Amino acid sequence: MNKATIFHTGDFNAMLRRIEILRPDSPRQWGKMTSAQMLAHLNVPLETGLGKINPPREGNMFTRPLARWYVTTRARFPRNLPTLKAFVIREQRDFNREKQRLLTNLHDSFALGMNGYWHPHHAFGALSAQQWGELTHLHLDHHLRQFGV
Repeated sequence: MNKATIFHTGDFNAMLRRIEILRPDSPRQWGKMTSAQMLAHLNVPLETGLGKINPPREGNMFTRPLARWYVTTRARFPRNLPTLKAFVIREQRDFNREKQRLLTNLHDSFALGMNGYWHPHHAFGALSAQQWGELTHLHLDHHLRQFGV
C-alpha cells in the first residue's frame, strides 16, 4: 500500500481542504501550541526542504539515520512526540499570516514535486523527494488531527 503524499493531487487537495477548516480558535486535542503556532511549526520543515531557510543541524551520524528510519516508516505519529528544537515555536503568531505562508509553501512543494531538488532535512539528513512528500503529509496530518481537522 502506498503512503499518502503531498505530491499526489488527491492527497494534496484533501490537505488544502483540511487547512481551510482550521480556525484561530480550533481547540487542540493534545500538546501546548495554539493553532497559529502549529501553522508556523509546519512551515519550518517545508521551508527547509525548499531551501528557503537553513536551521542548525540536529543529531549526528548515528542519530540521524535512526530518526530518519523512525519517521519514514510511520503510518502516523503518536501524540506528544518530542518536537525538534528548530520546530519549537514559543512566541505568538498571526494565524492568517501563518496559514497563508503554509499554503504558499505547500503550493511551492507541490510544484517542485518528485523531480525537484529537495534540500537535506536538518535532523534527518538527505531525504528522497518521495520521502519528503510522504513525511510532509504525515506531519500535516498529525497536527491537523491535533486540532480536530
